[in-house]
Amino acid sequence: MYLDYLNEVDSLKQVKFIALTFDDGPDSLYTPLILDVLKEKKVTATFFLIGEKMKRYPEVTKRIFTEGHCMANHTFSHIRFLDKSITVIYNDLMQTEKLINSVCGNSQKIFRPPFGRITKKQNIRLLKLGFKIVLWNLDSKDYISGSTKDNIVNKVISEAGNDKVVLFHSADYSGKKSRMNTVMALPEIIDKLRSQNYVFVKVNQ
Repeated sequence: MYLDYLNEVDSLKQVKFIALTFDDGPDSLYTPLILDVLKEKKVTATFFLIGEKMKRYPEVTKRIFTEGHCMANHTFSHIRFLDKSITVIYNDLMQTEKLINSVCGNSQKIFRPPFGRITKKQNIRLLKLGFKIVLWNLDSKDYISGSTKDNIVNKVISEAGNDKVVLFHSADYSGKKSRMNTVMALPEIIDKLRSQNYVFVKVNQ
């Protein structure tokens, strides 16, 4: 029995946690395809959603919640923070918070600024207003022109580590760029990480 306990403790030590996050959705094409992959692989993730798109694609938004993913705030209109006042930013974020609350009823005020850019002053003020700012420490580079499915897979697998937050995109905020390489890369990334004892978590876990 004691040896079984030691083996269990040893196996737990080998477990690594990783969070898959997806920005700029929802949309009517790539977000559903990504949800299909996550559902098939039994993985939950975090979606940083744009409020305007939530209003445009309510069924996809609802699906994100009903399939167990974390819904987080990526502003209402993908505004650039650096030249905006805290009042403008707060009002923009709260529009999306209301939409998230209308779907899941318990928004945790988790947000990610567009492009990951935010000033120290904005950061401090928003923390005081109850927001939790989540960036990333592993960038899949899936938004780079010319980035292939294999580029995305290799980037994530080569830089994966315990407590990594991975940046992907489930749509293009401008609606002009394909995210099909992300869709195609995702199953291989999940399988390879799982084979390396990674456990997939949401950022609110």
